[in-house]
Amino acid sequence: MKGLVLKDIYNVVAHAKSLILILVIFSFAFQPIQCVCMVAIICGSLISTTFSVDEYSKWPRFAMVMPITRKELVGAKYVVQMILSVIGATAGLFISGISGLLLHKIELITEDINPLLVATLMAVFLSMLLGSIMIPLLFKFGAEKARIVLLGAAMIPAAMIVGLYFLLEKLGIVLSDTVMFVGLIGLIILILLWMYCSYLISSHIFEKQDL
Repeated sequence: MKGLVLKDIYNVVAHAKSLILILVIFSFAFQPIQCVCMVAIICGSLISTTFSVDEYSKWPRFAMVMPITRKELVGAKYVVQMILSVIGATAGLFISGISGLLLHKIELITEDINPLLVATLMAVFLSMLLGSIMIPLLFKFGAEKARIVLLGAAMIPAAMIVGLYFLLEKLGIVLSDTVMFVGLIGLIILILLWMYCSYLISSHIFEKQDL
């Protein structure tokens, strides 16, 4: 498992160096909280790069002659996606924090820092949600064929956030610190449950594939 994870991380790093400039531009173009979420989601979606490299190199076929099970190969993809999500959110927090201070968008006070930290945690799990939607599609259709479907999948987390906001507004629920904390914990639990279901779906898809 460790070797599979390191292989994918290396492939992502080798193919994503050009993103650094884009992420820096985002940090100056958007508000800090927006930047954190966008960077996390972009980094998390780089899991599709690992599928492209695997398809090009015929890696799954080669891996099956090694002492590696199909479930281990699938599980490694989810581990990599989670790592990318955490790295993306952390990088987003770092660069948005620096740009926010330089552009006076935020100050080193609790009222500005706490929402940014909460947004960072939220961004990790939103990126993981997107990844858990993407991975079964990538296993099913492949990196090339799944591109159009993935564009639609990327809209799901955004639609959920907007829908939840309007629902709370319609119900007259004020987003106090307590409500936000309870909602965040509930959302994390739901996303983790969905990720496990997604893993089972991906494993089933990959088990049925003829390599």
